[in-house]
Amino acid sequence: MDKTIHLCFNEHMAMHCKTSSSVKLQFILLLFLQLGLGMERPVFASHFMGGEMTARHLSGYDYELHLTVYRDTVGVHMDSFANIVVYDGPLVVAGSYCTFTDSSGYLLPLFPYGVEVYHFIDTIAFPGPGQYALKWKSCCRNDAINNVAPGPSYSIFLKTDLTVSDTALAMPNSSPAFVQEPVVFMPINEAWSYNPMAYDVDGDSMVWSIDTPLTSYIDDYHFQIAGYYDPPGYTVNPFTIDPNTGSITWTPKMEGNWVVSIRVEEFRGGQSIGSIVRDMQMIVVNEGYNGARFCKLDGLVPHPAGGFRADLPMGEAYALRLLVDDPDNGNLPNLNAFGEVFDLEESPAQFETYPVFFGKALEGVLEWSPLPFHQRSNPYITVFRLDDGVYANDLTIRLRVVEPTVSIPALTGDLDAQVFPNPGFGRSVLRLDLRSAQTVAIRLLTRDGRLEADYGVQDMGRGVNDFVLPVLEAGMYYIEVKGQDGRHVLPFVSLQ
Repeated sequence: MDKTIHLCFNEHMAMHCKTSSSVKLQFILLLFLQLGLGMERPVFASHFMGGEMTARHLSGYDYELHLTVYRDTVGVHMDSFANIVVYDGPLVVAGSYCTFTDSSGYLLPLFPYGVEVYHFIDTIAFPGPGQYALKWKSCCRNDAINNVAPGPSYSIFLKTDLTVSDTALAMPNSSPAFVQEPVVFMPINEAWSYNPMAYDVDGDSMVWSIDTPLTSYIDDYHFQIAGYYDPPGYTVNPFTIDPNTGSITWTPKMEGNWVVSIRVEEFRGGQSIGSIVRDMQMIVVNEGYNGARFCKLDGLVPHPAGGFRADLPMGEAYALRLLVDDPDNGNLPNLNAFGEVFDLEESPAQFETYPVFFGKALEGVLEWSPLPFHQRSNPYITVFRLDDGVYANDLTIRLRVVEPTVSIPALTGDLDAQVFPNPGFGRSVLRLDLRSAQTVAIRLLTRDGRLEADYGVQDMGRGVNDFVLPVLEAGMYYIEVKGQDGRHVLPFVSLQ
């Protein structure tokens, strides 16, 4: 690999640089001189800037391990494999596994500082249920980090804690995974927000925190980077993370490279069952900022913990409109949305962007019609990322599904239905009283809208028809009935 940096001069990055104004291009060249990236320098290390490691359940005790590594473009050749050591208990090594490169070396898009991304993926069969620790370390981090003690180069060490369930007795468990790529570039003296948007496919609760980056380990002893301190910020907006949403807010007060470790711990039934970390660097530069901005936020209310919230009546169509522009750039910025609402099995949200005001601004529209079973105590965390080809900024919004202002009947048309007993203990019966013979599709959904069981299409005659539900685990469900007259949803509680 060519050891010289290709910032804005190779074809991949040139696509992104074309959208920047001449002022920003001049600034990118200035960045070369500020950080010394255009100079010859020894390259004996990998120059890691961070990484993360996740585990996804496949079947039984089989898992897919996914290691993602970020580094600058002046390091030595990356190895084609990575050793992930699996610990069973505090000291016993369960096995060492090599994960081969799936895709490697592409540049993190939309940032002028060259950051390469490497993915290592492999499958592993755990010996059985238990508490496992996945560990990976390598040399070395780049030498530009400000918030650590001076000295020799530090290694990078990532650790993921994972509970492997006995699938015959409990729901399988995957670790959380980060949805958004890191933001690595920001201006000094400007309020800034970033949300890496972790998502747990099992629906487990997550708690976020800032941790001290790790550099190495011996058995169960883990070594933190010496002299670490949180990136410096102003008193009115210090470097802070929201433990409920993962949103980081910060007004940087010093230039430089700042390393942090973002920890996400997952809980099930009030018990901690694992954690992941994202180790990353953020580069603060001194440049007057007049870039892309959110300039209109309709229907949003500031949340006491930061960001905004919006209440969405279930069963009603909702549209959230955001207006953004970029005063110092003749081109429109990029606006993307991330969150659980876009991946729901039933009635997912949609997001589109449209040029407005004769191409001078961009409107982003989120549309969602939440169903009754989408109502829950925890809000849906949704993040909008705005970037102008140099900087990126995130807006975190809590979407909460609430009761409609006007009650919407659960049953309409020719379909009359009830479930009894409800709550049920053991078997319950779904009774449909039809005015005409028709086919009826019946499905069982969990409280958060996931498909629990599909009972197929039933041929039913005119009058009373009984469908016996199987014995269900204790919990809150919704029974979805689709007849010729439309779709109807009934709440059902099982006490079994």
